[in-house]
Amino acid sequence: MSASEEDIQASAAMSALKPKSLLSDTAHLFRNRRILEVKGDLTGLEVIATGGAPSEDERGRFVSLLTSDGRLDADLYIAPFEGGWLVDVHAELLTQVFERLAGLAGVTSVDRSAVERWRIFGELPDQKGAETPFQTLRFADTRRRELGNRVFRAAAEPEGFDWRHARKWDGQAMRLGVLPDHRCVLGKGILPQEAGYHRLLGGSDAVTPNEIRRRVLPVRVDPRNKTIPVMADAPILADGREIGTMLDQEGLCGIALVTLQPWREALQTETRITCLDEPVLISWPTWLSSESEGRVGPASHQI
Repeated sequence: MSASEEDIQASAAMSALKPKSLLSDTAHLFRNRRILEVKGDLTGLEVIATGGAPSEDERGRFVSLLTSDGRLDADLYIAPFEGGWLVDVHAELLTQVFERLAGLAGVTSVDRSAVERWRIFGELPDQKGAETPFQTLRFADTRRRELGNRVFRAAAEPEGFDWRHARKWDGQAMRLGVLPDHRCVLGKGILPQEAGYHRLLGGSDAVTPNEIRRRVLPVRVDPRNKTIPVMADAPILADGREIGTMLDQEGLCGIALVTLQPWREALQTETRITCLDEPVLISWPTWLSSESEGRVGPASHQI
């Protein structure tokens, strides 16, 4: 047998070992997220979050826990499972979410060991998840359809060769003007309405568009140098005047909390806007402009 024939057979043998269900699976794996399994009644969640647990006709939903004064806290994805709930939370916030859920009236147990049984993925709309015999729960990200699906897959499933890094999904969220996760907003006193979460609140939305003075908005970095500085938590300036704070950044994509009036003034006077001395462009998301609250955007007619 020639060397080339041996190589071909070795390659074929490796392909045979690779699960067919994962051959073209390019979902984004969130290694930094964990699953809690909750048993009991979650109706009390509505009091401390932007919404309650999914209804009977829903596969899952996104909610944000709120602080005592109604500001954004930890972000959760919740799916019904075997008479209870699976709750997807960032690993750094696991303990505080565990304590808040365990303290709800009606909750009988919160199981931390579920983190060993599940993996968490994001599938963008142009991605098709693998067909797999392993247990899978899939539901739409209820913030924006452009974010595709949240997927819980059994950890017993063999790891895929082509799974993508979660920060690629984070970059897509930032381009849309959606928070990739809530670690970057903790302690910053951000209202759900400021993050564009109006539709998550239902009838409990007590702040009108005209009362919103700040917005979470997408930012694009236009670097002058080959090296892009780390901008998270850095101020965004217009001619030395602070108009916002960069909340998170992935490469050229960022997301910022922007004070609308000085941003409007900077646009009208064509003032240069920078972050850490690098030019940045703050934009008004098209999805926000198409909703009623978006029509009062500071410069939607200019962007």
